[in-house]
Amino acid sequence: MFERVITRPRSPRRTTAILLATALAHVAVIGTLVVAAMWKIERIPFSDRSDLRVAVQIEAPPAGGPPPGQRLEVQRVRPAKRPVKEPVQPVVKPPVADPAPSTTTTSTGGPPGGGDNPDGDPDATGTGTGTGTCLVEPCGPETDEPKVEPKVEPKVEAPPRIVDPTLAAGLRVAGDAQIYPPDDVRGAIFRDGRDQVSGTFKVCVGADGAIDTVKVLKGTGYAGYDRALVDGMREWRYRPYRVDGTAVPMCFVQVWRYRMTR
Repeated sequence: MFERVITRPRSPRRTTAILLATALAHVAVIGTLVVAAMWKIERIPFSDRSDLRVAVQIEAPPAGGPPPGQRLEVQRVRPAKRPVKEPVQPVVKPPVADPAPSTTTTSTGGPPGGGDNPDGDPDATGTGTGTGTCLVEPCGPETDEPKVEPKVEPKVEAPPRIVDPTLAAGLRVAGDAQIYPPDDVRGAIFRDGRDQVSGTFKVCVGADGAIDTVKVLKGTGYAGYDRALVDGMREWRYRPYRVDGTAVPMCFVQVWRYRMTR
């Protein structure tokens, strides 16, 4: 009889539904308990709270203070000014000039050849008059004061003027206008294969027309030629360069170019 009974397997959907229903039931029970516990909390009424008051005691002002509503006046004590002593100037006594020497000669003897002693008395005294205050030589003519030499002020030379090289060349009166390099320098230029060399110099001339300074601004590249140019330019002489009729120094730039001919 029991063999004919057919056992049906449980459906998975049914099992899931049972589990969900059980979980929801637990959640509902727990939520109900929590809500019930919250409603049982007693609230403390505000009337039971105690008031806390804080009071600050202000000390009364000391005796003799200002009346209420007025500020205490503070008197500032200014330091007493120290008397300033004026510097005492030392008394300088004026120099006492030495009295001028005077020569006095007196004579009471008779004329030579007369009286009891025609040769004169060697013990006799004589008187004479004379004035003079010049004690330091040389003295001026017909005066008792020392002769004062006039002061000679040093001559201040005007600063040099920069002039055009062409103008300077027109004022030159002596010196070689063409200065060539020495033979060894020309050989070096030829070996270097250069056709031309150039140099720039600054020449300054004094008010008397003589050369003051020669400065190399840009060398030719050959020290021997530079020395020859400087030595040659130092031999130049010029007529004085004048400004408003006064001779003044001058400076100019001199450019040298030397070309090799092959």
